[in-house]
Amino acid sequence: MIKSRAEGKYRNLWSKIIERLSMFISRPTGINKYPIYMPLGQGVICPIVAENYWNSFREIFRDHAYGDILDQVGVVDTWIDIGSHGGFFSLNLILNRKLKKQAGEISALLIDADERVKRPIDLMVKCNKLENNITFVQGAISSFSDVDFYERDEMASSALTVEGMCQNIKKVKTVSEQDIIRLLPPPYDLLKIDIEGSEYDFLKNYPAVLARTNLLILEWHSWNPKAPGGKKDILKMAMDQGFEMLLDSPEKSLIVNGKPATCGVCLLKNRASDKNHP
Repeated sequence: MIKSRAEGKYRNLWSKIIERLSMFISRPTGINKYPIYMPLGQGVICPIVAENYWNSFREIFRDHAYGDILDQVGVVDTWIDIGSHGGFFSLNLILNRKLKKQAGEISALLIDADERVKRPIDLMVKCNKLENNITFVQGAISSFSDVDFYERDEMASSALTVEGMCQNIKKVKTVSEQDIIRLLPPPYDLLKIDIEGSEYDFLKNYPAVLARTNLLILEWHSWNPKAPGGKKDILKMAMDQGFEMLLDSPEKSLIVNGKPATCGVCLLKNRASDKNHP
């Protein structure tokens, strides 16, 4: 999908405004009692309660981390955001709908294992009057009933160990496949998965959700020991579930547990979506 000239102009202008604002607004350093409320236009408001949420805000709304992918996705009505953090990805989908003058109701399910994101998401839902449209549930992705979850800063929390990072270990209950379907019945226009290595567990253990999903935004990570082939193994699992590649973004290189690692984001489409998704 090619974005219109007006959309591109709006995006570039707003990126410059956000960059200027970030230079003058005092950024919260802890979980603040009084958040910063950032207007995004079209009546959409983004609350920021701590430094790492500010980083997420800049990544999504200034740097357009999902820009090319969302251009391909277009407008969606029903989605699941797994690894939602503060809910900014979903807020970006809502902003895109408003920019395109799309009417109608939305339904979204946001899932994150980190208990610290509940307050930011509650604020986001409340200040945008989305109580009837967005549901948040805290929980991990796994075939087990609960997992050890490693709370970290900078959107790096996960169920996988990472050496050299400050972390709090907490036992977190799992959100099962049946839970997801009960909380937000299918079909799904879009499923976004960004769970720092646990995408393997979702692709293996949640086939009924995947079967009723049209588009899949999949952030893959090479350091899950269950998928030693990294990207190759993860994408094979997705394709075995009936998905095909639409867009493959450049991968990033980093060091994890003292070893070279990579991660990246792909957009995939369910080959059977014409049959199962009106």
